Order: sequence, then C-alpha cells, then structure tokens
Amino acid sequence: SSYGYSPSPQRAGAFERWLAWMLDTILIILISLLSLIPLLGGLLVAITGTGYLLLRDQSGASIGKRAMGLYVLSSNGQPASRGALITRNALLAFPYLLHLIPYLGIFMTIVLWAPICFIESLSALITGKRIGDKLAGTIVVKR
Repeated sequence: SSYGYSPSPQRAGAFERWLAWMLDTILIILISLLSLIPLLGGLLVAITGTGYLLLRDQSGASIGKRAMGLYVLSSNGQPASRGALITRNALLAFPYLLHLIPYLGIFMTIVLWAPICFIESLSALITGKRIGDKLAGTIVVKR
C-alpha cells in the first residue's frame, strides 16, 4: 500500500475532516492573495488556485489531511485513482477559474465558492461524504 493504510481503515470523523479542510483553506487564501498583483494576479490565482485544488490529494492526502493523519481511498478501500482524486475536488476548484475575468472574477469566485463549501460541508456532516466524494467514489479515512 502506497499510503501506509491499515487493512480495515476507520472513516475520518467530521471534526478531523473540518480541521484538515481549515488547514487547506488557509493555503487557498494565501494563493488568493496573488490576486493583489496588478494585471497578472487573476491569471496567477486561476492557475495556482485551480491547480492546487484539483491536485491537492494526488499523494493520497492534501496538506491538511496529512497534518490530521487522514487520507483518501476509493470507496472499496483500495487506493483512489488519479482521476478520482481530481474528480472529488473539481466542484471546489471550478470557481477559481473565474479569476480569469479581470477584477470581477475575484468577487464571482467568492460568491460561488462560499455556497459550494457550505453545501459540501453540509453533505459531509449529514452523510459522512462530500458531494465530491460521492461523485468520485472516495472516502476519507484515518491513517
């Protein structure tokens, strides 16, 4: 196993997932500060923000998940495919493409990202899975 997971992994709890998400959100806020750079800022945020969000779990865990001792598996308990790891974060990454629209894109991203995060969080609390996990067929477990 490339992630070092146990044969019968335990699902991550809501609080652990929330803490991991908060750590990852700090990183995305720092990336978003690139939008303060005149002219090129929006392009830099669109590329780095979208890229980070899409690829953050490619090693099996984002920086926040790794810090909390969590990782992503396929729903069948096997390592998740690269495609699944990208799919599970696509809904969160999409709004960052709006930074390609000069100036207005910053506000459009916030207006779209906030409700997406709320809905994803609500889904995780109610069902134990984000919408992204359901679409990708993934689960988040403890290391």
